[in-house]
Amino acid sequence: MFLVLWVVVPRPVSGQDTVPPGLAQVGETCITDQDIHYRTAIEQVYSGTCPAREKILVVLIQDALNREMLRREGLSVTREDLDGFSRHADESSRAPEILARVKAVFGDDTEAYRRIYLAPRLINQKLRHYHSRNPDLHVRSRVMIETALKKVSQGTPLETVAGELTLQYGTLEYASGESQETVNPDLPGELTHPGELLKPLVEPLQPGDVYGTIIETDTGYQVMQVVTKTPEKFTVALITARKYSYEKWFRKEVGMIPISILDPKMDRAIRSGYPDLWWVGR
Repeated sequence: MFLVLWVVVPRPVSGQDTVPPGLAQVGETCITDQDIHYRTAIEQVYSGTCPAREKILVVLIQDALNREMLRREGLSVTREDLDGFSRHADESSRAPEILARVKAVFGDDTEAYRRIYLAPRLINQKLRHYHSRNPDLHVRSRVMIETALKKVSQGTPLETVAGELTLQYGTLEYASGESQETVNPDLPGELTHPGELLKPLVEPLQPGDVYGTIIETDTGYQVMQVVTKTPEKFTVALITARKYSYEKWFRKEVGMIPISILDPKMDRAIRSGYPDLWWVGR
């Protein structure tokens, strides 16, 4: 009689097999306990505090929603994008010692550094640019500002046109590198002195002239008229038609993306601590 023994040899476990259990699922994005650990350590680098785990998960869910939204719109952050952004961060960081500490959090886990620390910034930029420059999202605002330009070009005062069309009216005074706004005319926020943007547009114009083209900013469309002008300074009046809000667009579109918090304790903590958060309890 023969005795046959079956010996089961454990299969080597690869790095891809040792995936930490998921805490939450947002569309196709799984958020793990390791993600929580990394994001918590980043917060400690920046603030010196250790936020509650549920607070960190809220941040990671928002990042995941942005990532899923980008995918839904047919956009992506490429490896080349991340390479360029990483070089830019290394070369231009105003706090290189902080960046070094953030990198130390991830050690040799370069993929996680890119996914958790770098990618969310690029994704947010791409989403906002896509929303801002997608004309299909801002048709109503574009029609309104075209109507405003036509009326102003025919001689109707800007303030009157703004009142008739329920658009925003404001003035901006610019002199020697400084500008002062009244009733914020919605100039690009990334410019410290928004008058610098208008200066080359104003140069060929005289007081009373209307700039013949619609000015587009990240958040609106504008019609501009020169009020006063000297070699040293100028004042312009502006009508602004605001674009469709990014926040409204995002919340409407992202409503199609499922969110599941898989850890019951974490789910209860978020529902209790963040009841007013727009996606909680959807």
